[in-house]
Amino acid sequence: MRPLTARARAADSLAEVLSKSGVSRNQIRTLAIGPAVQVADPNRQGDRIEVLVIKR
Repeated sequence: MRPLTARARAADSLAEVLSKSGVSRNQIRTLAIGPAVQVADPNRQGDRIEVLVIKR
C-alpha cells in the first residue's frame, strides 16, 4: 500500500472535521488535486484546502 500524500491526508482530515460537525460520511467526497490544476487568481495560490458545498 502506498502512503498517503500530504494532499490526501489534508482532505481526510477535513472530512473528519466535517463528519464531527454533523455532515454524514456518505455526503463527503474528497478529491486531492495537485499542481496540475492551474489557478490564475493570485489569491488562490499556495497550500490550501478548498471546500465546495452542494445542497440538493
